[in-house]
Amino acid sequence: DPWPHFRGGPSQTGVAPECTLAATLAPAWTFETQGPVVSSAVVDAGGRVFVGSEDGHLYALSLDRGQKVWAFAAGAPIEAAPTLIGDLVVVGTTDGTLYGVDSRTGKQRWFYHTEGKILGAANAVSRPDGGTTVVVGSYDGKLHGLDARTATPLWTYVTENYVHASPTVAAGQVLVGGCDGHVHVISASGEPVRKVKVGGQVGGSVGVP
Repeated sequence: DPWPHFRGGPSQTGVAPECTLAATLAPAWTFETQGPVVSSAVVDAGGRVFVGSEDGHLYALSLDRGQKVWAFAAGAPIEAAPTLIGDLVVVGTTDGTLYGVDSRTGKQRWFYHTEGKILGAANAVSRPDGGTTVVVGSYDGKLHGLDARTATPLWTYVTENYVHASPTVAAGQVLVGGCDGHVHVISASGEPVRKVKVGGQVGGSVGVP
């Protein structure tokens, strides 16, 4: 089954309800990159795995054998998990660039610069006009919303510290934990709804069952 987002889906619960594991597990294959792999992997419905490496590449691999399908050179280490939005792979880098890459060919469609490193996966929220907004946090202290097709910036939401976590999408709203000690709830159009003070820095992503 596909696993297109960090923790499986937009609400980031990390649950695969249809998954049944064998009693004994064994490695099926390994794939070696030229740097550490901190990024989590995602899987599309066509049986391909997408994962980033600190060697500065985003890789597409076959799920059955682990063979390289393509490699996209991002030019900076990738620690964030990729996100699949249709046939688009979205991934951020430690130099603050967000890339949109064609999942079939590995060719770049667009890029978008933030002013800080991106360590959390992007997410996507539907708009009333039928479009899709990519949302991603950055160490510039902002959550960025941009059009998934063109990378046109639509809005930014400012926090008071780094945004390390991946934003969560649930019930048409965006939730993100900030290193400012708050969980922020934002509308699909980037407007503040409320924020909840939790005390310490929130480096992990919110899960909404």
